[in-house]
Amino acid sequence: MILLLLFVLGLVLGSFLNVLILRYDPEKKFTFHTVRGRSHCVSCHTQLRWYELIPVLSFVVQKAKCRSCSAKLSWQYPLIELGLGLIAVGLYALFFHIFPFVSPIWLFSFVIPFWLLVSMILLFAFVVDMRHFIIPNGTNLLLGCMGIIWTAFLMYAGFESDLAKGSFLLHFAPLIEPWNSILLNHLTGMLGAGVFFLLIVLMTRGRGMGVGDIKLIAALGLLFGWPDILLVVICSFILGTILVFPLLLARRKKGSDQIPFGPFIILASFLILFWGAGLLGVYFDIIQRIGSF
Repeated sequence: MILLLLFVLGLVLGSFLNVLILRYDPEKKFTFHTVRGRSHCVSCHTQLRWYELIPVLSFVVQKAKCRSCSAKLSWQYPLIELGLGLIAVGLYALFFHIFPFVSPIWLFSFVIPFWLLVSMILLFAFVVDMRHFIIPNGTNLLLGCMGIIWTAFLMYAGFESDLAKGSFLLHFAPLIEPWNSILLNHLTGMLGAGVFFLLIVLMTRGRGMGVGDIKLIAALGLLFGWPDILLVVICSFILGTILVFPLLLARRKKGSDQIPFGPFIILASFLILFWGAGLLGVYFDIIQRIGSF
């Protein structure tokens, strides 16, 4: 029942997130008034009725078309809704595994809602960067504030005595932690990742990535802390190579084409959030097997 409720909550929040994404215009100021008003078809501007706004189900029943003008609906609608629904369920499983010693009250009143909000911000930045080649400053500022709140929570909850409990890398975290301090680890994550991306921007004169990517990775560094952010950076470059290189080979993309890097950072963030410890476990197992030959 809990998993079903979380999944439905994720679907509803995903539907709201789609509204925010579709109404975002980089040329206009994004305010509360931007998201006010009833939803409408982007093609014929017909106001949608309640039964046309049911997450996923309306998309399927209407066969991915507008009921009024038959214009094709974007697959972004169900993908964002289903994605956030699955993330909500995954967060429940994740934090009951990582934080079994934290009371259910804290988990349901703070930890899970907190990371569900973080996930919404990341998905918003993902789609906006794909559409407009920009990561809004407000998004990075929100992530930075979330990083401050999460760092304060870890310190308040007494994770200083066992830093592995506050890391998504679990028992692997102490292997590469420079400080025995949550605050210093999160500040190191912010400064280390931010400076590294700044150097890339300076060396490539902005052709490798943009200033928005620096702000994004610095905010995520504060949120994830060290050494988690190190894995986020490494995985973002690996994902970028894996996903872009085939397009270059197929000549669907040129080396001079603009390719947003923010989505790779965000995908890597979700990867480390849910499977960070598992990925390191696989990596060390492969190293051990190679060493045994």
